[in-house]
Amino acid sequence: MVKLAVNRQREFLADATAVEITRNPAGLVSALQAIADHSAQIESPAAVVASHLFFADIRCSWLVLLETHPPLNQRMSHLLDHHRACPDGSVMG
Repeated sequence: MVKLAVNRQREFLADATAVEITRNPAGLVSALQAIADHSAQIESPAAVVASHLFFADIRCSWLVLLETHPPLNQRMSHLLDHHRACPDGSVMG
């Protein structure tokens, strides 16, 4: 569980690094939005086993604890909040 939480935090750090390098948080938000717009819900019961490989929603709410990536809307919100705080593209915390 700790490893999964660390992986989720690393995703936020990766987003911050991408913004620091590109100085374009809107571009990253746009890319994440495109992924969100084209994601699907996998209905197969067997999909739970491989759900960590997809950007699709998982049916079981308790499986959120096992996700290695934070939800896309949370990542976009985090980027937008920090962009408002640091519009010059400086490092986000």
